[in-house]
Amino acid sequence: MLLHALSNNNQNAFEQLFNRYKNKIYGVAHKFTHCVITSEEIVQEVFMIVWLKRSEFSKVENFEAYILTITKHLVYKFLREKARQSINSASPVATYSSVHHAEIQLRDKEYSQILRQAVKKLPLQQQKVYMLIKENGLKRNEVAKMLQLTPDTIKFHLAQAMKSIRIHCMMYLNTLFFPFSALMVDNLILFDFF
Repeated sequence: MLLHALSNNNQNAFEQLFNRYKNKIYGVAHKFTHCVITSEEIVQEVFMIVWLKRSEFSKVENFEAYILTITKHLVYKFLREKARQSINSASPVATYSSVHHAEIQLRDKEYSQILRQAVKKLPLQQQKVYMLIKENGLKRNEVAKMLQLTPDTIKFHLAQAMKSIRIHCMMYLNTLFFPFSALMVDNLILFDFF
């Protein structure tokens, strides 16, 4: 049922699948990579592949086996790359660490720009609610009092803002990051809506 909905671009189905399998994928990735950042990137990359290939999932019989196969492929890819860097480098650990850190910083900067663009496109009330909750760390009730709205209205505005941001980010990633790169989408608040 969820896979059929996913193949019809249902984002709720995508979120449910993400929430159901993200920890399992992370566990497999971390078991082999022993790296939190790489494991998070693998989770994001697996689900980027799922989103990009969503139209094919009505034919998939065992989704868990499918995503675990993708996960193992990405883990092996990471390990092969790490081994290659170790062989080609005078100081493999230092080189890998500095290159990896530089890549993460570059991605963080790019994703922050994408997020800022998405927030700027929001209606004014959604912008206010998003900024107060997500960037200033206020609670829903605090924002409701501040803006003289009900907590349910704040919840609605935040949900609409997150949906718009998600669509903007996914459209951007679909067009600019295919084939898939290792994504630090967590910094883009995608974990907040998945």
